[in-house]
Amino acid sequence: MVYTGTGCDAFVTLFRKLFTNIDVNRSTTYYKVPFAIDAYGVERSFEPFYSQPKLYWNVTYDMYEVDPKIPPTERAEIMLADDMLHNSKLKVTWEIAMSTNPAYNSEQLAAYAYSMSEPEYLYIAFNDETSAFRDDSNYLTYYYKGFYGLLLLSCQDYDFELYRGVNYTVPAEVNQYLRFNRFLSSSKNFGIAQKYANSSTGQGTIFVIQGTKHANHIAPYSIVPEDEEYLISQDAQFFVTDVRTINFPE
Repeated sequence: MVYTGTGCDAFVTLFRKLFTNIDVNRSTTYYKVPFAIDAYGVERSFEPFYSQPKLYWNVTYDMYEVDPKIPPTERAEIMLADDMLHNSKLKVTWEIAMSTNPAYNSEQLAAYAYSMSEPEYLYIAFNDETSAFRDDSNYLTYYYKGFYGLLLLSCQDYDFELYRGVNYTVPAEVNQYLRFNRFLSSSKNFGIAQKYANSSTGQGTIFVIQGTKHANHIAPYSIVPEDEEYLISQDAQFFVTDVRTINFPE
């Protein structure tokens, strides 16, 4: 399936290979905007989300307001050092990234670490914890603050079309707003998105993302530069303009 839409500046079109039912497991309101959250942590609403996710507010406050005399990149590095005292997975991955790329600065190292597959995929644990964050009281035990901040600091606005492929069906409706509450991998190459959407389950979704996106171009520092990857910021929301079903070639 393909969704087309915007990141509220961004439009998204979804192409789905096969529709399945994903239960919406709870609904709530956020700043009086009613929305539902599905099993993947995706938020859906027929009204725009008028405020960024709570984690975004916490991290940006930490970088810019806790000590305004310290530049945000340096502040994110301080946060990262504290995170690694409590997060061994992040510490091991970061140390490997540093030893492999001694000339990289901290923002470039964050891009490289995000793409690493060994000793394990850091981005999976990072995005799972990021997506699950809903309560300000959990911020002290969210040990990816600095990593999140470094990824965010490298984000810029891009207006060209991007594509994202996942190997499961993402249900959505035209005129619906979606927010994933995680950093989203995307590519300038439709074929790359199609590769990630194809799976043995026969399910898949491709997002065609138009309009302005706030994203981190991590490809120059990634282990897989051929994926032409852009990491869309966690606070992005998307307005669905079209939904289609297509058959992907084998």
